[in-house]
Amino acid sequence: MKPGHRGARALTSAALAGSGVLAYVAAWQRWSGVCPRGSFDEPACLKRQDHLYDYQWPASPWHPIGHAAELYGLSVLLLAVAAFALPFLLMPTFRRLILWPLAVIPAAVLAGTGVLVLASGIAGRPVTVPHFDLTALIVVGVLWPTALIVAAAIAAGGYIPTGWPEVSEDRPSTARSVSTVVTALLIAATTVLPTYFLVGPIAAGYVSHDTAPWSEAPAGALLVLAAIVMWPATTRVTARKSTKGVSRLSAERLNVSD
Repeated sequence: MKPGHRGARALTSAALAGSGVLAYVAAWQRWSGVCPRGSFDEPACLKRQDHLYDYQWPASPWHPIGHAAELYGLSVLLLAVAAFALPFLLMPTFRRLILWPLAVIPAAVLAGTGVLVLASGIAGRPVTVPHFDLTALIVVGVLWPTALIVAAAIAAGGYIPTGWPEVSEDRPSTARSVSTVVTALLIAATTVLPTYFLVGPIAAGYVSHDTAPWSEAPAGALLVLAAIVMWPATTRVTARKSTKGVSRLSAERLNVSD
């Protein structure tokens, strides 16, 4: 995948935006009409906060609501597409030995999660694979967001395989560096642990005994924002030509002519 390729950037941005929209609509299916703001302590809303209705990780006992699980499963599948492409776009100077695991492992786990959640929604009951939930939680909930943020910070600093460039050499622009880190942070904030324990409750302004109302909705908005921010983060990197090299070549050609 060529860094800065407009088609790859457009596909990744569309996948992030689509994932965000579907994530928000899934949250709407669960909370709309039952938990309007200001009514979170009403009996109907308190009942809906029960983990029985959590659709991001369906587990027995589980009660599906509308098509929330199917929508969220499709959202995760689109996120898997973006997760595969982002390392090549955000960190184009990294060695392939780093890029491929950072792209393939989270994308594969996200795809597996999306398929299981989608299947659960269609079947109306949890569809699971032994030990996969724990693996997915560790990889997608902890390792991937951590690795993405660290790699983005290193890339933003101008790291290249041969080491850190000198101050006089071409380095990432400030806009590209900041956008790279912000994109990684936005995506990391949409993973399951921040959704349930940090971003969701803060956005709701409410701490629940189970799941805070509308906890899953902010992740949708953050993914759409990441789809926008990633554009300046993935602009094509062009090497700066050395004026000394050009001058030396011109002088040599002049001597030959003489």
